[in-house]
Amino acid sequence: MSDQKFELITIFTNKTDDLKKEFYDEHNKITTELKDKFTGFENQVIARLVAVETKTALFWKVVEDGVIDMIKQPIHVEKDTLLEAFKADNKNISGDNLAKLKFMLEDELAELKIKKDPKVMYYVIMLARIEQVMYDRQCGCVK
Repeated sequence: MSDQKFELITIFTNKTDDLKKEFYDEHNKITTELKDKFTGFENQVIARLVAVETKTALFWKVVEDGVIDMIKQPIHVEKDTLLEAFKADNKNISGDNLAKLKFMLEDELAELKIKKDPKVMYYVIMLARIEQVMYDRQCGCVK
C-alpha cells in the first residue's frame, strides 16, 4: 500500500509540475502576443497623431498669413504690429502681447458682428489660432 501511495504521489506531483509548466508556457505566450499587439497599436496611434499634427500645422501655415493680411488696417498700428509679430514667430510672441492681441480682436469682432461685416470670418479664424497657440503653451505641447 505504501508503494502505491508513493507512486500515486509521484504521478500527481509530476502531473502538477507538467500542468504548471504548461500554464506558465501559455501565460508567457499570451503575454508576448499581447505586448506585440499593444506595441503595434501604440505605433499606429502615434503615427496617426503625427499625421494629424502635420495636417493641422500645414492648415495653419496656409491660412494664418492670409487671415492676418485680411485683418490688418493701416489705422490700427498697435494691432498690426502685434499681428506681424504673431505672423513672424507665433511660438515666441510674449504671452502679454498674445493676450493683448486677442482682446483687440475680440473687441473689433463684436463691432463687426453688429455691422454683419464679412470680415467676421477672418477674426473668428484668427482668434481660434490664438486660442490654439495659448493652449499649446499651457499644456506644454510647443517645444
